Amino acid sequence: MAAHISRRRVLQLGGLALGSGLLTACGGSGSGSGGTVTIRVAYDGNAERTKQVGLALERIQSKLTGVTVQSEFGGDAAFFTKVRTQIASGDGPDIFLANTIDLGNYVKSNAALDLGKYLPGTIRTGEWDQQLLKGAQVDGKQYSIGTGVNSFCLLYDKAAFAKAGITTLDPAWTWDDFTGIATEVSAANARKPYGTSDASRDLQTFQVYARGHGAELFTPDGALGFTEDHLVAFWTLWQRLRDTGAAVPAEVTAAADFNNNNLVKRKAAMNFDFSNRILSNQTLAGRPLGSTTYPQGDRPGAYIRPSRVWAVYGRSKNPEKAAQVLDGLVNDPDAALLIRTQLGVPNNPENRAAVESSATPDQAREFTHLALVEKHQTPLENVVFPAGGGDVSGAFQTFADKVAFGKMSVAEAAKSLIADATKALKG
Repeated sequence: MAAHISRRRVLQLGGLALGSGLLTACGGSGSGSGGTVTIRVAYDGNAERTKQVGLALERIQSKLTGVTVQSEFGGDAAFFTKVRTQIASGDGPDIFLANTIDLGNYVKSNAALDLGKYLPGTIRTGEWDQQLLKGAQVDGKQYSIGTGVNSFCLLYDKAAFAKAGITTLDPAWTWDDFTGIATEVSAANARKPYGTSDASRDLQTFQVYARGHGAELFTPDGALGFTEDHLVAFWTLWQRLRDTGAAVPAEVTAAADFNNNNLVKRKAAMNFDFSNRILSNQTLAGRPLGSTTYPQGDRPGAYIRPSRVWAVYGRSKNPEKAAQVLDGLVNDPDAALLIRTQLGVPNNPENRAAVESSATPDQAREFTHLALVEKHQTPLENVVFPAGGGDVSGAFQTFADKVAFGKMSVAEAAKSLIADATKALKG
């Protein structure tokens, strides 16, 4: 198999490379012909994002000597499973895209390299806001580099809202406001669509809720920072919305996925998402969507965060070359104009200004949303979950689903989640 994917091949494959066996057909990194080295870069996303990142990697390769860049990509769920399997077998990609939820586990298993020696020289971060680097650290060490910044973003169907007589939303709205509006919109549209999608199984939506009520997901030493009471309140809110027909039923939630979500599918009038996905949701929905902040409690729970993080495989045979490619991903101006905000607003200040100045009105919405969140947020210094945080996320989904499908009471699920999460974090 050729080590490099052409522009045409990227367009053909879109986000389906994992399903077509592309990753399994590729060998590990190492020396190529003519003294070059191959750097494997693995990333996830929909067809548009994988296309643009692939084109950016082509541009980065053209500027490096002795490096061949090999793209490996796929859809969200299959991608992360594949990368974990590769890493477990000792054949991880040289550079891989990770969630802040999973990074702590990669660090614990020595799968992510400490990049400190490459900053700010090889990976040029001297002109960055240094908080952007701290946000992607683990135990004070730079095991990853943020791809860009985003924040939480609630998207809504403007036409469905208009039927309920709602044309604007206050960015300082509360969870009580949210439940009332979901109820009104669902009733006005005879549940076609329902007022809102169901975010009860999403740990990061719960994080915003808990932070708005004075708690954190995790303490600085990696323990749980919330209580059963926070869980009971959150899951009771969603159970009430489902029971009253304001939120989609459990079986409708189970049939949706990250990209083909219930807002896109016209099943729900609201969906909890991220700012770097405003444009892709708008495109997939094919109708006007509004956007605003997540609801808040006694204080805002949202914060500006790394969209995803780039990590270098701890066993990479060519970490210096991998660092050069990673530098291109976060600093090269041509790459930035190709990726734009697919992975968040660029960290590099010059690239951010260039992308913003050339944005279409729809693309500019992400910058507008981040400016809004900056006024309605409670900053969080380090957003990376501790080791075991990915297991907490999985358990959270499991118990939320048990509640939604009537298999457990809210109180039982909350108690079980606390027990399982505490065990996971202790390792």
